[in-house]
Amino acid sequence: MGGPKGVLALDGRPILERLLNRLVWPGPTLLVRALGREHPPGWRLFTNEVTDPVVGVGPLRGILTAVENASTNEVVVLPIDIPNVTPAPLAWLAARLRDHPAAAAVMVEQPGHAPSRIEPLHAGFRAPTAQTLVRTRLGDGQLALHRLTESSEVVVVPVSSVLAKQFLGQPQHTI
Repeated sequence: MGGPKGVLALDGRPILERLLNRLVWPGPTLLVRALGREHPPGWRLFTNEVTDPVVGVGPLRGILTAVENASTNEVVVLPIDIPNVTPAPLAWLAARLRDHPAAAAVMVEQPGHAPSRIEPLHAGFRAPTAQTLVRTRLGDGQLALHRLTESSEVVVVPVSSVLAKQFLGQPQHTI
């Protein structure tokens, strides 16, 4: 993308502002950003902002930072570079996490792929158990977020093609 995602602008507005304005999320919001990239434009709209203290480990480390600093037991994560996502798929994901109370995480399986493909950054995590799972993976040097699905503590839920497009923020048209 030619630079840090957090400083991108769309239609003259910071990407983070656009994301939060579209989501109208009913609970607390947490911005996890990389060391040295504190306070990107729009950061003040979040309930809290934290720095991932370890550089260069990737998204799995960011997930650990999120679940360690979450003010709620259930955490829904998404990347900031999908600013057109709507609230419906995230609420659906939070509901799937509640459907599986013993799960450390719920991850989404994209439709129409053989073999199946996991969408790793649209996921729901249960903070206490996810912390243990993610710490163990990081300690074992397993950095691939999608490989969390190898754990029996992670539930993979299929998603319809319509909902998958909503996760990506693609407009839906009816004829």
